[in-house]
Amino acid sequence: MDSAHIHGLLVLAFFSLGMLWVAVPMGLAMGLNPFMVACIAVPCSILGAACVIVLIRPLRDWVRKRYSERNKRGHLRLIFRVWRKAGLPGIGLLGPLLVGPPPTMAVGLLMGAKPAKLLAWTSAGILLWTTFMEVSFFFGKTWFS
Repeated sequence: MDSAHIHGLLVLAFFSLGMLWVAVPMGLAMGLNPFMVACIAVPCSILGAACVIVLIRPLRDWVRKRYSERNKRGHLRLIFRVWRKAGLPGIGLLGPLLVGPPPTMAVGLLMGAKPAKLLAWTSAGILLWTTFMEVSFFFGKTWFS
């Protein structure tokens, strides 16, 4: 493996910490092995999501105190309504693609989700969307060739 591939893998790992939807297509566009891209993007995205668990506690306590569900008004009502409808599976599966794993974890934890369950659903979403992007890239590349 030459230095260009190592550099590409490090860049991929960095972007995977927060932006899965950027990291996977970028790694594939750089010509890296799809299996290698998945093996780096998935654990790094899960690591980025897990870091939020540790960093969010003080903010979560402040938000819970200030905006408890009995104190909801305006736009907060919409957030709580979406949380009740989509629940943990909806947030965990859709969030990694739409906003990235760390913001998904932050929103879920601020809404009161249990960290272990939220991390499990977010990890499932990361796996789902990584697989989807790699398959889409493969078929798109063969279709345009």
